[in-house]
Parts: sequence; structure tokens; C-alpha cells
Amino acid sequence: MLVLPEFTSNSDTWLSIFLHWHHIYQFKIISWHGASLFLFCIIFFSVCSTKMTKAIYTNKKLNQLEFFIQNANSKQALRVIESEESRAFTSGFFSPRSYITSGLSNQLTSQEVTVVTEHELAHARRHDPLRKYIFSLFAAFFPTIIARQLNREFSLALEQVADQDVLPTVNDVTVIAKTLLKVSKLSHRSFGKKMAASNCHFSTHPLTLRIEYLLSDNKGQSFPILLLFSFSISVALLSILSVDLFHHGLERLFSH
Repeated sequence: MLVLPEFTSNSDTWLSIFLHWHHIYQFKIISWHGASLFLFCIIFFSVCSTKMTKAIYTNKKLNQLEFFIQNANSKQALRVIESEESRAFTSGFFSPRSYITSGLSNQLTSQEVTVVTEHELAHARRHDPLRKYIFSLFAAFFPTIIARQLNREFSLALEQVADQDVLPTVNDVTVIAKTLLKVSKLSHRSFGKKMAASNCHFSTHPLTLRIEYLLSDNKGQSFPILLLFSFSISVALLSILSVDLFHHGLERLFSH
């Protein structure tokens, strides 16, 4: 109806009152229409190219890391990186892999290593690095302050879910909480170094919130899917019905 308004121009349906664009066949590139389209294209392709470049760079670094890691260097399904740094993380978009540095694993007990292992493997099973990347791509179109907050909240949610996945193997939340604190202290010196935003790191998110969530008996409720779906449909309909009003509002502002 929006693309082919002649289908509804002579119609008596209530939709024809709202779903119409008066000048859909009169688009002029040298006008505010063209300027708006040009600005949108610049922003869209700039954001996408920046995100794509970062993804390619991250994948290149991961391939280099894999090249230097021996297959024998594994500890409970985690690839071990020979390094004095204390880190544990999961990286990779389509074939995520989990890593732990020797500097960290040598300072942990076998039970603590199990906690770290199960946590990172949970990220790999769910393809969390890919989910973080896709989410950050959509969030990039928001103002920077809002985008950062959205990414932080989403990353925290992924970490909390991964913490919960440790419970079937280590059925003691206090052990998991203590491991979080210990790894955080050991990893403190590495926090200042640049890390890929799409990677899932064991201890780079607010520990207080993660520990409170672990120890809390009330985990809250999942957001109702039906409500989310209804809200999305409502926003989409509101956007469609306001197109004509917005269009003529701009025409009055930039008369041509």
C-alpha cells in the first residue's frame, strides 16, 4: 500500500486514510529527500564498515593465536595460552573457542579451574561472541552513551546466564562466587589492555551484580515473549502510520 498507493487511492477502506504517500513517484535527488537519503547512507555504511573491520581484525588475531597454540595445550577442554597474564575468555563468531592463560590456571585449584571452564564453554555453546557482535551492531545506531549502556547490560546478562550454567557441575554458589572474586583480583593487571568487545571475558563485568544474582533465591522472571512481540508490532504500526505526518511536517519546514 505504501509502495503502490494507487491500489488504495479509490478504496473506501480505513487503511487508505493512513497508508499513503502523496509523492512516492516524485522523488528528487537534489532536495531534502536526497539529502536525507545521502546522510542515512553515510551513517549506515560507516557504522557497518567500522563493525565489519573490527570483526575481521578480531578474527585475524584469533587465527594467529590458534597458529601458536599447540593442540596438546589443553586443560579440561580449554585451550591453554602460555602467558604470565591472568585471563580466561571465549572468542570466535561461528566456531567459538575458549581459552585460559597458564598464568591464571596455575594459580587456581582444580575446582576453580572447573568453574572457569564450564563458564567459558557455556559461552561457546551459545555462540555468545556472535550474539554480542550482532547486538553491538544494532546498538551502534544509538547515541554513544546509550549504546555503551545497552552493550554493558547485554554483556552482563550473558555473563549471568553463563554463571548459572556452572551449577550443574559445581553445585555450590559460594564456590562460584569465590572463584569470580579470585579471578577478578588475579586479572586486575590485564584490565587496562585492549580487548575485543565481542569476546566474552570471565571477570570483566560488574562482579557485585553477578554475585548477588548467583546468591539470590529470587532470580526474577524472564521478559514475556508475547509482551515483547506485541510491543514490537505496536511500534512498527505506529512508525508506518506516522510516515505521512512526518513527511508533510518536514515539507512544511523545508518547503520546496
